[in-house]
Amino acid sequence: MNQVAFSGRLVERKPLRVNPSGHASLECILWHESSVTEAGQSRRLSYPTAGIALGSVAERLAALAPNACIRVRGFLAPRRGAFQTVEDLSAKPAALNLHITDFVLENSHDATQVIR
Repeated sequence: MNQVAFSGRLVERKPLRVNPSGHASLECILWHESSVTEAGQSRRLSYPTAGIALGSVAERLAALAPNACIRVRGFLAPRRGAFQTVEDLSAKPAALNLHITDFVLENSHDATQVIR
């Protein structure tokens, strides 16, 4: 299984483009901040994540205001050209992209609004 649910702020996005297969494509950076508990200890997380969306999801993301807070669903996949095999475990792990398959806009009152 490869499913991700992730909240973040849309801090950067490249222009909407059309990929070679004719689908809308948008690359972006989401900034995530949260607190988690690991081994009984509280830990604060704050980091950027590269994302990519295709089709109508890309078009919806392109319409958002800068720094919009969103909750996304998707999956992780190696960045283009970063494939590796299980036989080569000595290599550095491949960089991953968050492929965004759907999202909702989070408002300031911690409620969500579906953006279609």
